[in-house]
Amino acid sequence: MSARWPNAQLSDGSLWDMKSTWRHQAPESRFGEMIDERPYEKITVKSSGNEYQPLPAGVNTQSLADSGIDATGAIAIMNIGSWLNWAQVIDSHTVGSNRFTYSTDFSKSGTAMKKAATNMLSKGNFWANKNGKYEEGHYYLEGKLELLDSPNEWFFDKQTKTVYLWAPNDADPNQLHIRGKHQTYGLTIRNSSHLIFDNVDFFATAFTVISSQSITFNDLDAQYYAYSKRMLGDLTRPQTIKFINNNKAITKTHNKITNSYLAYTDGPAFEMIKENSNVVDNNLIHDIDYSNLGTGGEGSINMASQSQNITFSNNTFHTAGNSEGVRVGARSKVIGNHVYNTSLLQHDGAAINVGIDEQAGTEIAYNWVHDTPKAGIRFDGVEGAAKTGKDGLVHHNVVWNSAFNIIKGDTQGTYNNLMFNNIITDLIIFNKASAGGLNYNSETLNNLVGTLQGRKSGTSEQLVVPGIVANNITGNTSEILSHLEGAYWGDFRPKDNAVIIDLGTSNSSLMTIDHLGSSPDIGAYEYGAPNTWIPGHSHSIASNPVPFNKATNVVLNIELMFSQDLKRFNYDVYLGKNIDALLPVDKIDNKYSLNDLSPNTQYYWRVDVIENNKVTTGNIWSFSTK
Repeated sequence: MSARWPNAQLSDGSLWDMKSTWRHQAPESRFGEMIDERPYEKITVKSSGNEYQPLPAGVNTQSLADSGIDATGAIAIMNIGSWLNWAQVIDSHTVGSNRFTYSTDFSKSGTAMKKAATNMLSKGNFWANKNGKYEEGHYYLEGKLELLDSPNEWFFDKQTKTVYLWAPNDADPNQLHIRGKHQTYGLTIRNSSHLIFDNVDFFATAFTVISSQSITFNDLDAQYYAYSKRMLGDLTRPQTIKFINNNKAITKTHNKITNSYLAYTDGPAFEMIKENSNVVDNNLIHDIDYSNLGTGGEGSINMASQSQNITFSNNTFHTAGNSEGVRVGARSKVIGNHVYNTSLLQHDGAAINVGIDEQAGTEIAYNWVHDTPKAGIRFDGVEGAAKTGKDGLVHHNVVWNSAFNIIKGDTQGTYNNLMFNNIITDLIIFNKASAGGLNYNSETLNNLVGTLQGRKSGTSEQLVVPGIVANNITGNTSEILSHLEGAYWGDFRPKDNAVIIDLGTSNSSLMTIDHLGSSPDIGAYEYGAPNTWIPGHSHSIASNPVPFNKATNVVLNIELMFSQDLKRFNYDVYLGKNIDALLPVDKIDNKYSLNDLSPNTQYYWRVDVIENNKVTTGNIWSFSTK
C-alpha cells in the first residue's frame, strides 16, 4: 500500500473498514478547510439534534493533532461529496493542529471533477445537507514520506526518483525482487474484430479495446491492473480495463469478458463506453475501487456510459468501495449474479443501480444481493428532474441485509422477489412524484417481503404503494422466512405445503410470469422446479455452497447445493463429521439429499470438479445442525 494515515492494508481487509481507516470531517468544516475528528459508529439525524454512537474503545483514536504529522504537501483523499471523492494537495497545516486547508480549484482532478466541485460543493445547500446535517464527510492522507510508518507501505519521491519501502518482516528491500507498475495498458486493441485472448494473465497492467468488435477475453487472470498515479502528481481517476467505441459505423460491438478473474484495483473493475451488445459472463470480481475518485454514477463496475444491451450474467462480485456497485447500461440484463459487500467507502448508492436513462428495457433478475450498507437494488430518480425512468423489470431476486430496495419511475414491473432483514425497509415502490417516484402504472406482484411501502418513512398516506399491487405477502422476518426451507443458510425454496405455493398471479400486462402449477408462487423460487438456481460464477473449483459455509442451526433434513455447470463439469460430493474422513454422497433424482443428520453436530463437505477426467479438489465447507 502507498504510505497513508490512518494506516490500512488490502491484505488484511482493513482497507474496506471506513470507520477504522478514514478520519471524519467535523461538521464545523467548510469547503476548503477540513477539521478533523474521530468517526462515529453511527450518526442518527434528528431535527432535535443528531445522536451519536461512538466507535468501540481503541478504534481509530489518533487525531490529526496528536499524530505529529505535518500534512502540508500531502494528498488528501476526501469523500466530501456523498457519492463523489476528490484527491487534493493540502495547502497548509501546522503540526499539532486538527485542521488543514486545501484549494477549491479542482482542475487537476479532471474536467468532470472540477465541474462537480463547482456545481455541488460550492453550493451551500449541498454542503449544509450532506456535510452539515448528515455529517457524511471522511478523508485520509497519503503522498508524503513521513506517512510511511508500517510494514508493506511504500513512498515514491518523484524529485529524486527514489522508492522507499518498508518491506514485510523488516526485510532489506535491496535484497528483494521488487516490481512496480510502470505502464497503464499492456495491450491496446484498436479498429479490430474477431479476436480471442484466452488464458492470459495481466499483472499490474490493464488492456483497452477501442472501436473494435467481437473481441473475446476468456479465462483471464487480471490482478492489480488499475492503480493511481497520485505519487506522480496525477490526481485523476485511475485508468482501468476499458472498452470504448468511437466508430459510429459499428452499431453492435459484441465484446466479451468470460470465465475470468479480476481483482485488486484502485479504480473500477472495467468501464464500457458507447458499447452495444457486450457480454460479461461467469467471472469472479472482487476488491475493487478503494479510493473511488470520480464524478459519481460510474460504479465499481461501470456499464452505464452511453452503453446499451449489455448482458452481465452469472458473475460473483464482492468487496468494492464505490457507492454504486454494478452500474447498469441501457436496455441491459443483469441476471444470475451474486453481489455482496459493496458500496463500502462512499455514501448513498446501491449494490445494483439503474439510472433514469438506463431503465427502459432493463431486466434485473435471479440475483442474490446481500450484506451491503447501502441499497440493494435501485431504480434511480432525481429530485426535481425533468424526466423519470420507466419500463424496467425487477423479478426473482433475493436481497437481504442491505439498507433497502427502491423502485422509482413509472411502468416498472416488480415481481416475485424475496427481500428480508433489510435495515430501513425491504421494498419501496416510490410514490413521491417530485423526486422521480411516480409508479402510477407500475405493477408490484407476488413479492415475499418483510415490508412493502411507498417511502422509507412517513404518514400512512405517504407509505401507500402506488400502481397495481397484488398477491404480495409481508410480515416480520420470522413470518416471511417460515414459508421457506432454510433462508438463513441459503435455501430459499418454498417448504412442502407452504401457503405461498400457487398463491401468486400471472395477470401482468408488462411481462409473462412463468410458473409451475396453477399459478406462480409468492417469492423468488418455484416449488418443484427441476433445477434450483444458484447465482454466481462456476469455475474449476466449486463455489456458492448451500448451506452457506459456516452456517449454523441447519435442520436435520436438507439438500446440499452449489453452483453447477453440467455442460462443462461433472461433480463428486463428500460429507462427514471428521474433516479428514469425508465419504461420498450419492446423487439420487438429481439431488444430494441428506436425511436424519445428527443434532448439534458440525459437518464438513467438499465438492470435487471433474473435467476431461481431471479432478480438481474443492475447498472444504462446514455447517452445524440445530
